[in-house]
Amino acid sequence: MSDIIQQYLVQIILAIFLAIAAYLGAQAKNLWKKYVNTEIKQNVIRSTVRYIEQVYKDIHGPEKLAQAMAKASEILQGYGITISEGELVAMIEAAVNEFNNAFAKTTGDQGKHEADAIQTAQPAPAEDPTPEEIGKLDEIIADVKDET
Repeated sequence: MSDIIQQYLVQIILAIFLAIAAYLGAQAKNLWKKYVNTEIKQNVIRSTVRYIEQVYKDIHGPEKLAQAMAKASEILQGYGITISEGELVAMIEAAVNEFNNAFAKTTGDQGKHEADAIQTAQPAPAEDPTPEEIGKLDEIIADVKDET
């Protein structure tokens, strides 16, 4: 009788141990995925802001934000990463602020730059980029992939 109880006890302990290990593994995977996705998002957003500032010098405000949102969303979808519109706008605005601060430090300007023109607004439909613009975007995407 005690052999049967001992056999079941070992199986129960093993099952509990495996369940705990599976749970911890899943949690570690979720944390890793969250960290990596956040890093990729930040790199893509920064690169997109630089790209938009280089390519779309003649547009400002909502149009520039719409272009940045469209490009960043497109690139992130290529990575299989989803992002909410609110998070995307917040990350773009943070990248623009970072861009402006870096520009102000190098020029002595008090943060005024074209990047100020990206403001929160309803995004307008994105226009198709020229082949030259696509080449610049491809370079930026390659840089982001190299960073990750």
